Amino acid sequence: MSTQELSIPRWKASQLAPGFFRESFYLRNKPVIITDLANDWPAVGKWTPEFLCNTYPETKATGLTWDGLGVDAFLHYTRLTTNLKEWGDIILRPQGERRAYLTFPVFQVVPELMKDIRPLDNYMGLPSNYPKALRRRAKKPASLWFGGAGQISPMHFDMSQNFLVQIYGTKKMVLFSPDQAEYVYWPCDQQEPFSFHNVNWTPVDAFNPDYEKHPLFKKARGIEITLEPGDVLYLPVRWWHFTQSVTDSLSVNFFWQTHWTMLRNADLVWPTFRRMAKARLSAG
Repeated sequence: MSTQELSIPRWKASQLAPGFFRESFYLRNKPVIITDLANDWPAVGKWTPEFLCNTYPETKATGLTWDGLGVDAFLHYTRLTTNLKEWGDIILRPQGERRAYLTFPVFQVVPELMKDIRPLDNYMGLPSNYPKALRRRAKKPASLWFGGAGQISPMHFDMSQNFLVQIYGTKKMVLFSPDQAEYVYWPCDQQEPFSFHNVNWTPVDAFNPDYEKHPLFKKARGIEITLEPGDVLYLPVRWWHFTQSVTDSLSVNFFWQTHWTMLRNADLVWPTFRRMAKARLSAG
């Protein structure tokens, strides 16, 4: 993998008006980091793992758990529903090889936390001719991502537009443009363990690649970035990303859809239908 001569622009919010963002990045499907867009959010500086687990200890959420280290172990995750106090224990004080990553619709589970963030609607730029009901449906519920130091999120792309807001701690990522799909070994939906996952994952470990298993990955051209509290990453639809928490980390992401997004995902219709049909046949 090469990361030379590639970078993602970093702009201050005061210099990146929503209209300019739309013309320069959204419509071109190019990522950008807005370095201070969330600096004035109360969540930044207030939310910590301890704050969430101690303030809402009995609040239940569903996340991922697995045994072992690395991508292969992660991809065999199972789902667990338990309270935030136990999630904090599992994530921050792991026992043996058991690992966990908590992601859940935070504002649906804890509505009062909504007052700690600010809307990003101006930058989402949903078409003004969308009916109100469609505008609401175009925005998915925001998700909180809580991981311990060293936690990875394997290589995948999102099928929606995404604003990823770093709230607490530091996170590093490697991004690959959609035209790098061959070099990150996609599609791979017929390989194990991907029969249990969506069509948007691959097995490549970007930070610890196995070039014997994935020799083509040497040709991939990635972009390494680091997110600090207050940073907002615009991650366009279909951009590959591999993530690792440098420290204990809290992030919130905001997905949204438009007709533009759906056009970029048109090639996924058949693989998704095939997967659904196979699952239904297997279930009898």
